[in-house]
Amino acid sequence: MKTEQKANYPLMEKYFARKTIAMTGGTGFLGQGLIEKLLRCCPDVKKIILLIRSKRNSNPEERLEALTKSSAFDTLREINPKFAEKLSFVSCNLEADELGLAQKDQEMLQDEVDIFVHGAATLKFNEHLRLSFEINTKCVRKVLQLCKKMTHLQSVVHISTAYAYCNQEETDEKFYDCGVDYNDLESSLRWMSDDVVTKVTPDLIGKRPNTYTLTKALAEDLIRRESGSLPICICRPSMIIPAIQEPSPGWCNNVYGPTAFVVAYQKGFMKAVMADLDIICDLIPLDYVVNGVLAAAMKTGTDFMDERKERNFSTGSESDSDFFTDGVDSEKDFAPCPLDDAKRIIPIYTFNTATQNPLVLHEIQVGVDHWLKEFPSKPIRLPSMSYHENELSYKMKVLLHQTIPFHVMDAISGIMNKKQRMVTLNKKLQAGMEVMRFFFTTSFRFGNENALNLLNCLDPDDKVIYNYDARQFDWFNYMKCYVVGTQKYILKEDNHSEHKKVIKRLKALNTFLNTSAVVGTLGLATSTGLTSTLFDMATYVWDTVGAVLV
Repeated sequence: MKTEQKANYPLMEKYFARKTIAMTGGTGFLGQGLIEKLLRCCPDVKKIILLIRSKRNSNPEERLEALTKSSAFDTLREINPKFAEKLSFVSCNLEADELGLAQKDQEMLQDEVDIFVHGAATLKFNEHLRLSFEINTKCVRKVLQLCKKMTHLQSVVHISTAYAYCNQEETDEKFYDCGVDYNDLESSLRWMSDDVVTKVTPDLIGKRPNTYTLTKALAEDLIRRESGSLPICICRPSMIIPAIQEPSPGWCNNVYGPTAFVVAYQKGFMKAVMADLDIICDLIPLDYVVNGVLAAAMKTGTDFMDERKERNFSTGSESDSDFFTDGVDSEKDFAPCPLDDAKRIIPIYTFNTATQNPLVLHEIQVGVDHWLKEFPSKPIRLPSMSYHENELSYKMKVLLHQTIPFHVMDAISGIMNKKQRMVTLNKKLQAGMEVMRFFFTTSFRFGNENALNLLNCLDPDDKVIYNYDARQFDWFNYMKCYVVGTQKYILKEDNHSEHKKVIKRLKALNTFLNTSAVVGTLGLATSTGLTSTLFDMATYVWDTVGAVLV
């Protein structure tokens, strides 16, 4: 749905000044980017309240403490060592009633929050449908119910995904029929056993590749039908990859999506992928999504407050006379008015790059290979990759160049009393490939007119500070950020001169083994009269030895 555009939107720094922002998913990849940007570029923001759940033997307080030590805040820490003073938390449970919030925390949020960003989700693409629906869909209803009680609320931002409707080739910034009614699914899940749910899941997801995209689409439908008059917008980013500039070039803290394959390729772990080299990949740097989400929050809030001004001005309410008085913090004074019952148009913003700056899949390896020569990782084996559209050829390549060598490696590690991890790693890589296969073999077309209009709403200076125009960067040069960033923040490597020596030794060893394989098998074939098939098998034995070592 196309959104209206007007002039005279406030400066971002001014809009967020004295605002209290609540956020789910604040400890995640996008969440950390949002927090860092807000605290660095909008220093007068009043407070950021994070809804944090207990996880992995860490309570919310411990998780907040760990968050403040994240490398995402290195630059901010130099500018403002006391930035953490503006961060607070409330303990939550996304699967519980009322988000598991204590009564006092609910009351605090209802009284203080101006902007709510809902970014929490289960990012496990093949999560069991019951859990995926609980977190990605039902949780949204709980967020809406909480927000409807907030007396100062101006803006709600729901983080969705551009792939919510990946069962169709083209997606514009509007709502679509999900093919499944979320109320019916909710009722069915109450009586279905997990085994039954598993059996019916393929029929429910249809042409979608996983439960994640289905439940994110259902969440959008829930917002359309249940948000009422809330000032809410939906942001749909494509695949988020390491930052291009902020909080620092290449910053990342996870290996989701294509990043896992970039890391595995650098280390020489992954030798084959199922992919179409000619498809368009829709990847977007973290900071572009951060900038778009914050701009969407500002515009949603500003539009909402302007609507209220116009409505109350037309009714001639006495309480509105102070609203236009100079020197009054009009938004704060006006905000406690209760939400009306009229439904609002819900703007949808797609933040992607392929529409204006398409990236062909094979260009990723070209760029990564180029920058790896200058900034090599420390590989276990020499990086190489083959691409397959045929599943049989892919599985054969994986068997010969990953599965068998990795079993040999673990066997050697066991003999030497070292940790055996390569077989487990190989299983994870293959599972990741199965999850990402759909996206590596399919091109999508996303409309993003609303997102482009949103950027044009910003002040000229803010267009630079909060830029997300995909036409303003070059993918080849970005790949340097991708390579160096994953090495620095994921692999914890930066000694490139030493790594070059390792690669030189591996190449020499690889050449020696290949030469030995050819000479040895030729001699064996000549002396014993091996058939061509046996010759190929003998050659493979040598190749396997080389694969284990390089």
